[in-house]
Amino acid sequence: SELQRYTEAHRWLAIARGALGREGDDELPAELSRVEAFALALEGRGKESLRPAREALAMAARLFGPQSVRIVRFESTMGSACRMAGDLACAEEHHGRDLELSSRLLGKTHPRLVSPLTNLGNAAHEGGRHAEAEVYYRRALAVVESTVGPNHPDAALAQAGIAKALGAQGNCAAALPVLDRAIG
Repeated sequence: SELQRYTEAHRWLAIARGALGREGDDELPAELSRVEAFALALEGRGKESLRPAREALAMAARLFGPQSVRIVRFESTMGSACRMAGDLACAEEHHGRDLELSSRLLGKTHPRLVSPLTNLGNAAHEGGRHAEAEVYYRRALAVVESTVGPNHPDAALAQAGIAKALGAQGNCAAALPVLDRAIG
């Protein structure tokens, strides 16, 4: 199963980390911590994923600088770890930084924006702010459709998010056609 693969990957990360030690100024230790955080979050161990996510982000900030495009995936991982730990404010802070950096450095229509927009939509939805979530999902859909096309799998994910947000707002009549497009 996918969970078993991530559990095995987590074991190998521990072995790699032991071989490398905790010191060094190259990207590999930061990436190992980032992947460890991601694996822990997928295993449902959100609170445990915070430590390696913070370590990864701190290492990446030292390596690349806090305004580098190379740091966005570390901001995303930190946001996801926060969300899995139940801290939506922290999740929105880091996904918001991811979106701000990606927009400024890559452009407002770069496909990379889909991830932070979707993540912000998920956090808003989980926080009960369904209208705000819908706006994020619609922005993600617009970026997908304008860059990789309406048949890309990310379009279906954005449409499913829009339908979820509309349904949560009590607008099932509007949600159904959007959901039909997503699964159609």
